[in-house]
Amino acid sequence: MDVAKAGLHHQVVVAIALIVKWIERTDQPETRPRIRFLGGASGRCEWKHTYAQAIEFIERGVFSYFVETNGRFLKLESGRTEQGRKCLTVQTEGGPSQILLDLPEFPAPMRVNFAASPDGSRPQRRQSKAEPPGSA
Repeated sequence: MDVAKAGLHHQVVVAIALIVKWIERTDQPETRPRIRFLGGASGRCEWKHTYAQAIEFIERGVFSYFVETNGRFLKLESGRTEQGRKCLTVQTEGGPSQILLDLPEFPAPMRVNFAASPDGSRPQRRQSKAEPPGSA
């Protein structure tokens, strides 16, 4: 049977796995969600998604997010608060976890300053305090 002629189209979507390495909190600690952004790096690609985008991406199957703790990777899931608002949850053996709030804050961006070379001929890259040594 010709699948295309029969109208039986099947599309396979595989979510891209991302490991969450940091969060950026909201300015108001009493607001929900308390996380504004989550992000990390996959290889040489850095990523940063809003809290709402992460929920949407999970629900649509675009990305799967994981948090590493004690050598294990725990999957983030879309859930609902007691008030019915969408939220990100992490299931552990003891039930829902606040592990996302334990992640480090968003790191300071790397900055590169250019200054003239001693003879004034061309710019030289100078390292700022936010950039690790040897990364130039």
